[in-house]
Amino acid sequence: MSAADRGQLTGPRLYLGTQPAEADLYQAGAGQVAAASVADRRKEGGNEDSGGIIPLPDGRLVLMVADGVGGQPGGQAASNLAVTVLRKALQRATADNGLRSAILDGIEAANRAVLELGTGAATTLALAEVGPGYVRSYHVGDSVVLMCGQRG
Repeated sequence: MSAADRGQLTGPRLYLGTQPAEADLYQAGAGQVAAASVADRRKEGGNEDSGGIIPLPDGRLVLMVADGVGGQPGGQAASNLAVTVLRKALQRATADNGLRSAILDGIEAANRAVLELGTGAATTLALAEVGPGYVRSYHVGDSVVLMCGQRG
């Protein structure tokens, strides 16, 4: 599977597991961004993972992945809800209230939303805030953010 060059990233892009495989390449303020979502063909059911690329007006990006807990009811619903709630929280981020606060508030709002499903659904969450000269990671559960340089 090769990534489809989508050109300039002009708004949020969410991956909600509705396709068996998706791969995109975007130009963004922080450089090139590639994202892919591929369902595990060995498992029955849909892709329980969700993700997103959220560009911010000042050129920073937030990259996120939510991994719905397999074997639990509603893993896909939990991961979809988490990235959707986080996207909404990030859209409210301004220079005045700060991106870090918006991310942490979004994580808490996503947690409340998943709990309110009342189905026992769960998801992990990993985010990377990408700005000029830095990457700041956030994670909930056993998902992590790994960063590598241009040489791999």
